[in-house]
Amino acid sequence: MSGDGIKKAMDQVVRMDDFVMDDLFSISDEELLKEAMEDGVDLAAVGETGRKSLERAQLIVGKRRMALVRQEMEADSRKPALKPVGVTSQAGLQGILARNRAAASKLTMAARNESGSLEDDAEGILADFIELGAIPGEGEEES
Repeated sequence: MSGDGIKKAMDQVVRMDDFVMDDLFSISDEELLKEAMEDGVDLAAVGETGRKSLERAQLIVGKRRMALVRQEMEADSRKPALKPVGVTSQAGLQGILARNRAAASKLTMAARNESGSLEDDAEGILADFIELGAIPGEGEEES
């Protein structure tokens, strides 16, 4: 079959599929159920099979997502810890906070879960600023 013949056949299949789907969607739920019962379809068995299939699919998707999360956690655990550059980091943190007082109060409150003091979580905040590139870490040059 030539390329044009294949394309023509595919177009016909798509049109037939559209026709069947349009026909199915034009039937009310009640009519569809009535037809199925007239044809001897065990609706309870079909429903149970569908429910089990959905549960299996959810389990498979959940396992795949969990595997991806584990891979990301493993990759993240191999990253070296971000360390601030000596006194520059503490000074850098204070400089950032001094330049933007409104953000400083929100940032430090959020970083501390609205409890404790800035000094309690200064190391965590410094690591976040290093990761964001606001403060240079070890092996990086200050800009």
